[in-house]
Amino acid sequence: MTEVQVQRSLLDDIRDFIDEKWTKQSACELCGTDRWMIYPEPSTHVYLPVGDEGGPPQAPQPMAAFLPASCINCGNLRLIDARTFEKWRRTRELGETTSSR
Repeated sequence: MTEVQVQRSLLDDIRDFIDEKWTKQSACELCGTDRWMIYPEPSTHVYLPVGDEGGPPQAPQPMAAFLPASCINCGNLRLIDARTFEKWRRTRELGETTSSR
């Protein structure tokens, strides 16, 4: 019998990340609703320029990537650091690979 492996989507992983990491404050800090919209795949990254304290940023500016999640009720936007998310995702995948052997 052939084993069928179901590939998880990025969207599933983002939802799992939120469920695992937002344990103390999953409700929206503005309206109290606990319903978040995650943008569908391919996931949209928000890039913000990283400046220094010395004044306006100079070109080329380093950018930091974030995964957006918005409150369905009021539109409040939370940004998940993409590097932190990807590190969590790799660690989890390694754990699943190890436990399935």
